[in-house]
Amino acid sequence: MSQDETVLPYDPEDLAGGARTQEFIINSLIGRVGTVTICRIVKVKGGGVNPVGFVDIVPMILQVDGAGNAFDNATVFNVPYFRYQGGSNAVILDPKVGDIGICLVASRDISKIKRTKKDATPDTKRQYDIADSLYIGGILNGAPSQYIHFLDSGINVVATGEINMKGSKLILDAPVETTSTIIAAGDITDNAGSGNTQTMASMRVTYNGHSHTAQGEYAETTVPNQQV
Repeated sequence: MSQDETVLPYDPEDLAGGARTQEFIINSLIGRVGTVTICRIVKVKGGGVNPVGFVDIVPMILQVDGAGNAFDNATVFNVPYFRYQGGSNAVILDPKVGDIGICLVASRDISKIKRTKKDATPDTKRQYDIADSLYIGGILNGAPSQYIHFLDSGINVVATGEINMKGSKLILDAPVETTSTIIAAGDITDNAGSGNTQTMASMRVTYNGHSHTAQGEYAETTVPNQQV
């Protein structure tokens, strides 16, 4: 060390405004910004053939204090959840308690938009706050018991109960095979689009009312003794 060099009893970076202080401030501010995290649903509000509802969620990454102690997160209430919908057409697949999904944090206060469903200014000046979360599910969940499975070889639709389909008409452009019972409230028409189109009901009426001449005689036989 030369005679012109001065030895300081402290590190200049430790002073207020030094690099370490600035780094601490920046990290503290970044730690308060909500972005994306994994959460768990603790309550579902709404669902079914209704407007999209809300869920209460709990972030799953636990908080840790300066001493390394972990503690639970607070519940975030009335979080809008995602539904795949366009206009009045939708796939209704409501979340369930215990589901794991993605929590997205909005950049501004969205509480007024949640109430009015219209363009609005933010109610507060908060930014990137977890109170302004959105839920998209789900990830890290277990195997389903009901599902639509898209395969290279086709599509499997599996249900644990009835499958109800309602519309003005159901058109099947494929041969139909069944290993169980098919119940139809309307008519079932085969060979649609051909010159030999009939409903099963009309074929049943034809069969139940038909008669024919007995072999070697001229009198008509009676109608079938067993009706369809």
